[in-house]
Amino acid sequence: MSTKSMTGILTAGILLSSILSACSFSSTHEIKPVEVKPIHITVDVNIKVERELDKFFDELDQKADELKDKKTESAGQTQATQKNEEGELK
Repeated sequence: MSTKSMTGILTAGILLSSILSACSFSSTHEIKPVEVKPIHITVDVNIKVERELDKFFDELDQKADELKDKKTESAGQTQATQKNEEGELK
C-alpha cells in the first residue's frame, strides 16, 4: 500500500467519523418556569387552642379536687362531732 492511499483512507475515515459524531450529539433542553404556590398552615393555631383548653380544664380539675377535699374534711368533722355528741348522750 502506498502512503497516498493510506492518507486518503485515513482522511476519509476521519471525515466520516466527524460527520457521524456531529449529527449524533445534537440535543435541546427546554427550561420550564417554576410555579410557586402559597402554603397555608393551621397546625400552630390548633396547637395553641389545644394548650389553652388544657390549661382551662386543668384549672377546673384543680378546683374540683379542692372542693372534694373541703367536702371530705367537713364531712369528717361532722361525723366526729356527731360521734362526740353521741358519746356524751350515752
